[in-house]
Amino acid sequence: MMLFQEMVEMVREEVLQKIAHPYLFKHIDNPVIDEDKLLLTVFLLKQADLNDSQVITYATTKMLIQIALDTHELVTNDSVHKGIEKNRQLTILAGDFYSGQYYKLLADLEDYEMIKVFAEAIKEVNENKMIIYQQAFAGLSEMREAIVAVEFSILEKLIDRFRLDYWKNFALSFLFLNRMLQDRNTYNLTGNSFLFNRLTKHSEELARLAEENKYLLFDPFIQEATDMLTEALTSSKNVEDSITARTTAILDKIKQQMYVEEG
Repeated sequence: MMLFQEMVEMVREEVLQKIAHPYLFKHIDNPVIDEDKLLLTVFLLKQADLNDSQVITYATTKMLIQIALDTHELVTNDSVHKGIEKNRQLTILAGDFYSGQYYKLLADLEDYEMIKVFAEAIKEVNENKMIIYQQAFAGLSEMREAIVAVEFSILEKLIDRFRLDYWKNFALSFLFLNRMLQDRNTYNLTGNSFLFNRLTKHSEELARLAEENKYLLFDPFIQEATDMLTEALTSSKNVEDSITARTTAILDKIKQQMYVEEG
């Protein structure tokens, strides 16, 4: 049985090999592998009753889907490709190419059950992205649910498929807090962020609250997720050192941000 870090490196190499395309890389930015999601995905799949080959295959598939979704999301951001139609078209093609790679990987193995599992997850992610982009949420709670769905749906399908319910709260809280941390960092650096924009464009009431309180609006959800993740980390056994280290780092940064805001 392969060691955890060896398996992470193997998945990373597999993903890099499958997304390699000289023409695309020449004209658009190389896709970024989300290291936190890579670590978490491999860790969770190793808890399932799977052999090393299956863990690598499903983790590679999951990361290819993530890259495809992230790449397509760049197209919806007007500031990224404004006035550069060729780059926009190539980015769409790149997302389609990465998505096709995941499908080919599972189709070659005739693993049609997992194709269905991942297809359902992609549908849920896209539906909830549209809710956020179109501000089709009634309030903060609904927005939080959409954020969770975007970040967690793919892993949640894997958790359900392989009966890893024990790790559901841990994974959900990890991904939600990581997303909020990334968005807050962007806001603190630039005075603007994707989620803050969605709030201010939703309604006059939310725009006013967002302007007055900035990210304090999300703090109740963040505190709930922080408590859940802290409890899960404390009670869980045999958590890989790299997962523990990254989880602790996320919790520490969130606490620091909330302390600064309160001050």
